[in-house]
Amino acid sequence: MTVARALRSAVVAVALLVLGACGRDALTVQMGGVTLNVSGAAAASAAIDTWRVTISGQGTPQTRTGNPGGTIQFSQLQPGTYTVLLEGLEGADVASRGQTTVTVESGSTATANITPAVVLPTLTVLASDAAASEVGLDPGSVTITRAGPASAALVVNLALSGTATAATDYQAIAPTIAMPAGQRTVSISVVPVADAVADTAETVIVSLAPAAGYDVGTPSSATVTIADAPLPTVTVTALDSAASEVGPNTGTYRIARTGATTAALTVGVTLTGTALNGTDYQTIATTQTIPAAAAFVDVVLTPLADAVVDASETAVLTVVAGAGYVVGAPASATVTIADAPLPTVTVTAPDTAAAEPGSNTGTYRISRTGATTVALAVSVTVTGTATSGTDYQAIATTQTIPAGASSVDVILTPVADTVVDADETVVLTLVAGAGYSVGAPAAATVTIAQAPNAASNLVWSPAPFRVRAGEQLQLNASVTVAGPGATATITFTSTNTARATVSSTGLVTGVSPGSASIFINVSASGGGFQPNTFGELLPITVTNPLGTGFGDEQFANIPAGSGLRGSDNGNADEQPVRTIFVSAFSIQRTEVTQGQWRQVMAGTALANPSGFATCGDSCPVEQVTWDDVQQFITRLNQQDPGKGYRLPTEAEWEWAARGGTTGDLNVAGRTVEELAWISTNSQGRTRPVAQKLPNAYGLYDTIGNVWEWVNDWYSPTYYSNA
Repeated sequence: MTVARALRSAVVAVALLVLGACGRDALTVQMGGVTLNVSGAAAASAAIDTWRVTISGQGTPQTRTGNPGGTIQFSQLQPGTYTVLLEGLEGADVASRGQTTVTVESGSTATANITPAVVLPTLTVLASDAAASEVGLDPGSVTITRAGPASAALVVNLALSGTATAATDYQAIAPTIAMPAGQRTVSISVVPVADAVADTAETVIVSLAPAAGYDVGTPSSATVTIADAPLPTVTVTALDSAASEVGPNTGTYRIARTGATTAALTVGVTLTGTALNGTDYQTIATTQTIPAAAAFVDVVLTPLADAVVDASETAVLTVVAGAGYVVGAPASATVTIADAPLPTVTVTAPDTAAAEPGSNTGTYRISRTGATTVALAVSVTVTGTATSGTDYQAIATTQTIPAGASSVDVILTPVADTVVDADETVVLTLVAGAGYSVGAPAAATVTIAQAPNAASNLVWSPAPFRVRAGEQLQLNASVTVAGPGATATITFTSTNTARATVSSTGLVTGVSPGSASIFINVSASGGGFQPNTFGELLPITVTNPLGTGFGDEQFANIPAGSGLRGSDNGNADEQPVRTIFVSAFSIQRTEVTQGQWRQVMAGTALANPSGFATCGDSCPVEQVTWDDVQQFITRLNQQDPGKGYRLPTEAEWEWAARGGTTGDLNVAGRTVEELAWISTNSQGRTRPVAQKLPNAYGLYDTIGNVWEWVNDWYSPTYYSNA
């Protein structure tokens, strides 16, 4: 400030203080001889309503106001130094301010400069609602207030902090908020977000951050506390407690929760009870999710049909503790599964007529009632006048109806034989078993018709038939003929050979030393034959059935080795089990047949001592003593020298009969009826050899049919002393 000294006086003449240049911002201040120049007033504020000038420093401060463009006058000022405060007002708020010092002297004039500056608004923030809650999503709020000029719009910067997490615990708040011109307050809502996590109360702190256009006052931050919602309580009930395998009819559990449903809730469960998860009903997961916006979820129990008859079974679903919820009451619910009734099994014969030689089969149909979701094994027996394995292919005693099927067909396939029988029956009967009941009809019959035009058995009378070479062929066994134009198979003995074939033209082949034509006259009765005085000329084929002759093919080579002998489950004279050592040897694959015996013993008193001589040459010879057998072996070695035929020792017999096994049966996985002729399937008589399964060495009938002689003597302590 520059002060130009003039004359001094006790009372200072009026001076001028000029504010602004002209117009709205112009102001004339008369202050003794001092002229005060004011600059920058227009820039300071464009919304000044009133200028206020306060002078102090000499006596009592004086304040004068004036409108822009007007005059403010201070008179009768005493000489001295004064502080001049210039304020531009917007209403009651100071929008600009400037200050300077001037000295007033008597009779002098002076000039001073003053530049008012803009006064910024001051912002503060308070929690207008400091309590928020997840319960009901009750919001809190903070309010920002500005003091001072309000004519300008503001953009307020915010800083957010606290223990709560934005967008997780409360809806996100923008980092800035606008305060329009003329507005002194603005509010911000703090809106909670419901979650499934149990927390303590959490805080949201809203703080004012500095920015151009305002000053930050006190308080500069405000806190809203979010009270956590209590954990939802989860319960379970049985909405439909009755399920059944019939249908199946489902049951339903309902898992419900209390409280907010804004988020999905995963609940842990266990499944107990007498029913098994995944076995008696479709698998139920051990976690169940209540969806967002839902207060419950329904869990469906779907029974699985089985072939086992159970009492009603229970499935208990229990809610277990987990994150984000508490378990309430009831915590468990029960669904009862009613068992499906047992299927009823019946049998019919859709095709009751079968016939030899086997191309014309018969059919049984085993059917069941009820569900077909699982396979069902049904036990059967096969009886009748026909013989399994001889008259028809063996039928298993267990038949299975497949899953998805209500029935299974069992095919009966006849086996062509050389015996003319009457029509024979095969009866398949259902027997009780697990998982089903037997209904009616429980049995069905298929009839096997014999080959067409079958004649009765024709018996060849023993008679010599001469061939060109002068050899004699004697035919002396029962013969079965199918009819005119068919062939017949016979078993025979010959003075020079064990094999011969008579072709349909009557040529005899295989008879040493040569061949010749032969005419065979037979006496026949039955359909298709025309009996006459001299008989009828028939084409007949003579073959070598199994059991005739002692060719190499009839013997099995048994390897050397060691193994167990005896049986701990047998008679006392079969104990104890001992280890045996056997050298390699060959043994006939079958028991000695009646045909073989008669071939060797022809012309002796023991031509055929068998009690079942009518069984035929393919049946085993029986009713022979050990001494009889020694005579047979002696004659056999004379007729076929160099082979060294003998009976096997007991060790050799057991080694060969076991076929390398150690069990009671010598073919694993087979029933005794598949391996042997015994009381339950032989009908009390011997049967042709090699009709059952062989053992691993290719030997037949080592179990059943007849007993066998061995070369050793008998001793009740043989096994313990051997």
